[in-house]
Amino acid sequence: MSDEAEGEMTLSLPKTVEPSKTGDVKAVFFDMDGTLVHFDATGVERSVKALRELGLYFSEEKVADAYRFAEEWASSQIKTYLDRRREVFLEYNRLLLEHLGIHNRLNELAEEIQRRWENLPDELYPEVEEVLLRLKQRNLRLGIVSHRGLILIENSLRRHGIREFFSCVASPTEAEAPLGKLDPNLWHYAVQRIGVKKEEAVHIGDEPETDVAGARQAGLTPILVDRSNMYQGINCLRTTDLTQLLELI
Repeated sequence: MSDEAEGEMTLSLPKTVEPSKTGDVKAVFFDMDGTLVHFDATGVERSVKALRELGLYFSEEKVADAYRFAEEWASSQIKTYLDRRREVFLEYNRLLLEHLGIHNRLNELAEEIQRRWENLPDELYPEVEEVLLRLKQRNLRLGIVSHRGLILIENSLRRHGIREFFSCVASPTEAEAPLGKLDPNLWHYAVQRIGVKKEEAVHIGDEPETDVAGARQAGLTPILVDRSNMYQGINCLRTTDLTQLLELI
């Protein structure tokens, strides 16, 4: 599968520019998973699908057992976000295959599985395209701050035809931020790349422990997107979908 899915839809950026509703905010950062995109399948279900695409048919129960085995190994190897290297995930794939009893063409199959994971079939939330267009019309700079690896971020944005909206994409590896969103290095890297002061940026994400806490500690304004209305007690700006950002920013 190529980096860009067949039939990718391309959006045109607006030719007219509206002023921002507030002169204080110049940049808006977005989280990926649970904020811009979501998955309809579990990790086990995605593993079953990837294996079947390679002509390897196993029951979901057997794949679930191999998946747990590989996850336990990964938890012993991945201590920080900087440990999430492609080589580690290739080894993860080999271990999963071996646990399923596959011992031939391990490197080739592990690579094919990894290519599929790097082109995860995530779904864009329905309001995202319109919100990005509206924010861009206000001359706001848009960026991504995500714990995903850079390849996965870029592939997803291109697949959905929204890469052109973002002038900055920040992940822990490029920022050398082992603690991810709880590491000041990630936010310092992001605001420097997008060209604003931290006080001029907001970050929208769905996780209070990382998105809200990390952005706040770094001096950015956090906004929690709470699609299931689970966090009514959180002391920060909160929305139930991204459309409401247009009234907050």
